[in-house]
Amino acid sequence: MRDITDIQAVRPGTNLLAEFDQVFLKDSQIRKTRIGGAEGAKFDEAGVEIKLLMVADRMHMLKVYFKKGSVVPRHVHADHSTIVCLQAGKLRVHIGDRTFMAKPGDVWQHPRGVPHYHEVLEDSQVIEIKSPASKTW
Repeated sequence: MRDITDIQAVRPGTNLLAEFDQVFLKDSQIRKTRIGGAEGAKFDEAGVEIKLLMVADRMHMLKVYFKKGSVVPRHVHADHSTIVCLQAGKLRVHIGDRTFMAKPGDVWQHPRGVPHYHEVLEDSQVIEIKSPASKTW
């Protein structure tokens, strides 16, 4: 278990995030952090900001902020799966050989081992749930 101020803390000898001590958090308690890449893919200069909302047994939840015009490069999750829900904005989502236009409320998954990327058509915000709780940034 750990405090929410350290989004880099992992369980010793793994890339799994350490669980939070807290069972309830207010959004205002969680700091936003700019990341330059994930899964070995580098983000463009617009960058991506995240809030690590919660880490629990074998999963974590992120709020991710994307700037209009940016592209999250093609990458693969080798060790986890992700479920995504678009909260605000508009994305063109590419999963394997399929393409989708995502609007607020739409939900999709990035299965383990399947290449994917997305183009940010408007400033956007998503909620992601990853399992297991792998540190990917």
